[in-house]
Amino acid sequence: MRKRWTLRQRLLLTNYLMVLIPVTVLIIVWVLLVSVQVSSNPLQSGLAVLWPERGPALSVQYAVSDLRVKAEKIHRMQDTRLEKTIRECHVLEAQGIDVAVLQHGEVCYITASADWEELRRKALERCGESDSMQIWDDEGFAFRYYSSNRDTLILAIGATPFMVKGNVPEGSVRDWTEALAACGLLGIILLILLLGGYLSRLTAQQIERYAKNRRELIAGISHDIRTPLTTLKGYAAGIRDGVANTPEKQQEYVRLIYDTATEMEHMVQDLFLYSRMELGKLPMKLQGVPLHEFLMDAVGERLPRLRAQGLHVTLEGAGTGLAVIDVTEFPRIMDNIFDNVIKYKDRPEMDLEVIYREQGRNLQIAFADHGKGVAPEALPHLFETFYRVDKSRSKAPGSGIGLAVVCQLMEAMEGTARAETTAGGGLTILLEFPRVPCKKEGRQE
Repeated sequence: MRKRWTLRQRLLLTNYLMVLIPVTVLIIVWVLLVSVQVSSNPLQSGLAVLWPERGPALSVQYAVSDLRVKAEKIHRMQDTRLEKTIRECHVLEAQGIDVAVLQHGEVCYITASADWEELRRKALERCGESDSMQIWDDEGFAFRYYSSNRDTLILAIGATPFMVKGNVPEGSVRDWTEALAACGLLGIILLILLLGGYLSRLTAQQIERYAKNRRELIAGISHDIRTPLTTLKGYAAGIRDGVANTPEKQQEYVRLIYDTATEMEHMVQDLFLYSRMELGKLPMKLQGVPLHEFLMDAVGERLPRLRAQGLHVTLEGAGTGLAVIDVTEFPRIMDNIFDNVIKYKDRPEMDLEVIYREQGRNLQIAFADHGKGVAPEALPHLFETFYRVDKSRSKAPGSGIGLAVVCQLMEAMEGTARAETTAGGGLTILLEFPRVPCKKEGRQE
């Protein structure tokens, strides 16, 4: 079943995605760069083919930078950091560079094929006695670093020129690799910009919709409260001014005032309930109940009132299926549907059929009236807040959110609500619940 997200949830999701997508892309790029540092030679060679001038350079520069840091942290020869230092040495050796590490005058590590004296002589010729020196030109690579704090010396000498010409594609192949790399980078940037623009626009639309809903809510409340307030004022003035000059008239006026106040109370309750549901602050005490049995009891309790208001209700169907509902809030769903039928019935007396069905994994309740109905294109909008099919319907009393509350409560009970045209004319409100295999213990959400 498709669950409708509240506006608050959609705004939170949009804002979350606006942060998540760019951060994810940056993390992927960072992982790729780090993998070049710690990976084996094939990945480094792949980078060299795609970005020839910088492929070996990146690997060597990463290794050299780490060697400087680790030289300041090695406490003794058997320190675990020495093992990590040796791994960086292997990265340099993969580029044809010989490496030696000395601590307290003793050789901790040296490339297997290298001669210590030759390595020290070449380092002295190219780097001198400097504590920190790196030279990388056409003649090759030379690196010397001495940590006085740890008495650690690192030498690295190789004939590898800055440009490894053997790894550089020639002619159009190289041009194509550069173009592809540039296009890939531009594509990532463009994707981030497009997604950011789309999500920003989506957020703006959600905010505008939220503002529009608030304007409609305020306008709807003002409209729907004005009529009963005018009624209350008129009947109270009639009693005050002596228009109701007999006990019978006074009793009638008092009854009308009470009925109007009750109607306003119901309207306020609907508004309060709808606001709590939109904010996700309405706890639901869900439990598995025999839906048909519960429906018969609830409808039976309301039959006298509905008959008095000109609505003749018949209950059809039978079954023993269980559904998960809130036994306190489900009657409100029925009351809102009944009130909606009474509000818009086009004649004093009208029939309403309440039909119970069990269809596979679903349990259905259809409230089918035989009034004037609504146009097919208006059916999907009936559950929107303060939606009116035409101007004449806007004169009807009520909160204007009765069916919106129905929809929200049904979703909270893991069900759905939709509107259909009744066969032969009229409007049908169809409620659908998933059947549960066995009676569930009550749970609160």
